[in-house]
Amino acid sequence: MISIQAINKAKRDRRTVRKDGVQIERDGTTRVINVEVIPLDNLRERAFLIVFEDTNRRATLAAATRREEAPG
Repeated sequence: MISIQAINKAKRDRRTVRKDGVQIERDGTTRVINVEVIPLDNLRERAFLIVFEDTNRRATLAAATRREEAPG
């Protein structure tokens, strides 16, 4: 699983790891997401922030922003 690989790489390299275009399946529907694993170094114990970004929602928001910014 690609997100496990990203977590292991972030652990090993102690830096943020991002994987774009990860396909996941839920309820028979395939979605494409981006995954970002961010090491949190300022804590007593080792921890990571894992961000899942829905690329479908991102594309929808970008299109709406372009429409709002278009002249006319």
